[in-house]
Amino acid sequence: MPLGDWLSLLFSPESKNLLFVDYMFPSDTICDAYLESISTRSEEDVKRLLRKFLIPSCTLGTDKLTASQLVRYAGEDSDISSKVKSWEFFRRLAIYMLSKGEGAVQPWEGITWILDLLPGQPRYAINTLYAYIQAHAQFLPDGRLSGLSDAIAVIRAKYILSVPSEDAFSKFSPREFEHIVEALYHSMDYQTELTKESHDGGRDIVVEQTELGKRERALIECKHWSRPVGVDRIRSLLGAVMDEKASRGVIVTSSRFTKPAEKFTHENKSLELIDGNQ
Repeated sequence: MPLGDWLSLLFSPESKNLLFVDYMFPSDTICDAYLESISTRSEEDVKRLLRKFLIPSCTLGTDKLTASQLVRYAGEDSDISSKVKSWEFFRRLAIYMLSKGEGAVQPWEGITWILDLLPGQPRYAINTLYAYIQAHAQFLPDGRLSGLSDAIAVIRAKYILSVPSEDAFSKFSPREFEHIVEALYHSMDYQTELTKESHDGGRDIVVEQTELGKRERALIECKHWSRPVGVDRIRSLLGAVMDEKASRGVIVTSSRFTKPAEKFTHENKSLELIDGNQ
């Protein structure tokens, strides 16, 4: 089934009377086609699809079987029994089964609320989904696991990867751009130091990794420019790296680099270039 036909079926009134895959992409081909076209799709349409992939507060078809297995484990005299009894999911599932579905407690607490994090905080939304999967992977049906993974791919494609760099950084000042780069390295477990705005000695940020086996010290130069960064800036950073005996130097720009700058960096392995698209 082509992507367009599947989407039409997914949101048609007749879909309630049909049995088909509506909680995940039914094939890799359809998934790839959707992600490739996602920049042309409105936020409203993307969120409509995400609501299909995300789990609402509900009961799933495998819950009865899961409940019987967990009750058996809980009745054993073992460490597994204590662990099962401590699970919040087991508590909700037991209440639901004992009430025969008539109680207010649903086994699955919905995750659809992450849509309120979009478009502003897509990484929080993705990290929340990873945590939800981590907590429930052993109880979720395979199709629902795939659906949550597809939701992560859709969020990443729509709200992170498809944003042009010139739009993503246009509202920031050069100093704010430096803060963004520092935050990026901090999120990768580096110790970071932002230098003073003037007289920075050819680097804006100094980052260090002190973990045994990963020790390094890198000098980061930030260029929030609209024009390409030339080779002279690259040579200047290389001089600072050599003077301070740093492990490497990195130039991060919101624009791009000239061909001579890329060629010079290719010949000097202690340098790294990161442009706006990257």
